[in-house]
Amino acid sequence: MGDHFLQYDLQAIEVSLWELLLESVKSFKAPFHTGSVATVYEQRPEVRTVVLRHADAEQKKLFFHTDTRSPKVRQLQINQQLSWLFYDKDIRMQLRLAAVAVIHTNDEVANEAWEQARLASRLTYTTSSASGTILTAPELINLSQTDVEPELITTARNNFCVVETTVQEMDWVLLHHTGNRRALFNYNTQQFQWIQV
Repeated sequence: MGDHFLQYDLQAIEVSLWELLLESVKSFKAPFHTGSVATVYEQRPEVRTVVLRHADAEQKKLFFHTDTRSPKVRQLQINQQLSWLFYDKDIRMQLRLAAVAVIHTNDEVANEAWEQARLASRLTYTTSSASGTILTAPELINLSQTDVEPELITTARNNFCVVETTVQEMDWVLLHHTGNRRALFNYNTQQFQWIQV
């Protein structure tokens, strides 16, 4: 682990956290490549794992891709509030983020993400049933196929969307033998503060 997380400069730690998020977009081996996203549905929290697809440190935004038919899309249309959770078990570091979501379907953000997506990723959006549908057997898709009908890709594109999340607050915890550390980074008030673990 880099010493940057052991220092007492909150500005530097915040920068390092965003550098880690940016690195995690590029590498599936990075600790924050996948994170948990929680939404609210009828006053009940629902959480699932998603792949971090893009990060913007300047704008404080994180992005993931999903199926437009997914329950989380409907939930975010009703309530834009969501939470991210990342955890690095090797250095025992947790990062929780409170954010507000915007869903992109047929716009420049979604189109650009679709163009950059690998074929195997695109094929995951070709299922005939929406996520959460009860099935008599699993609907399996060969993600290694290379000869795909254009109509299937069109269907997949119609099911694809990008969820843009604007981070309002980060709650960071590091468990370390030299002393545990916790800090709150509030982007609404621009206050960075140490808090009790």
